[in-house]
Amino acid sequence: MYKLKAPSSNRHIIELFYYICVSVIALLIDFSVYWLLVLYDVFPLPSAGVSGYITGLSFAYFFMAGKVFQNGWLEDKKHLEVLLFIISGLVGITLTYFSVLLYVYTYGENFFNAKLVATIISFVGVYLFRKLFVFKVVVIK
Repeated sequence: MYKLKAPSSNRHIIELFYYICVSVIALLIDFSVYWLLVLYDVFPLPSAGVSGYITGLSFAYFFMAGKVFQNGWLEDKKHLEVLLFIISGLVGITLTYFSVLLYVYTYGENFFNAKLVATIISFVGVYLFRKLFVFKVVVIK
């Protein structure tokens, strides 16, 4: 499987670029599921937001673990990596749920704006968690 290969000075920039690309595709999947669930009145907004997030999360792990991050501290312990990735997803679900809930409570049921705000908050929080905990690179000197 292809892994990101770049000089260490450029690796972080390229890694972030790939992370953003995978995240954008995952977000499109996430938002499409969210939009369909809202359109057909399957779930209330917060639950539809979580359902979309779970679908996008599944896509994201497959590509992030295989294409974006390299030499993480759990590379040889995939079961722990998956567990921490799921926890990062729970962090994202929690941030998404409460962001949408707070937005709806404060500004009313504007499903697009609610999801936009939740996406920004969740993206930053989850990226930091994944970078610092899930795919952390340990340098041995």
